Amino acid sequence: MKSKQINKLLALNLRRLRKKSGLTQEQLAEIGGFSYKYLQEIEAGRVSITIKTLARFSEILKAHPSAFFQTVRGNGTAKKNGKTAPS
Repeated sequence: MKSKQINKLLALNLRRLRKKSGLTQEQLAEIGGFSYKYLQEIEAGRVSITIKTLARFSEILKAHPSAFFQTVRGNGTAKKNGKTAPS
């Protein structure tokens, strides 16, 4: 998998998990200590993030880091190990 594909996958899952948590981009950025612009770039899949940033998102959104790399179906559900996982 190429880095652009990884960025897009992470972006889709970040957005899905953020919305599931009921947070706006502005709220997640403020809680995480990120700029709103940076979060927009991440959710657009235009930038790569560090492990430290991934760990921060994981902590805030109460999601295992692997949740950010699950395949996302068109209906917004995540696919894990060949089975549909709750989103």
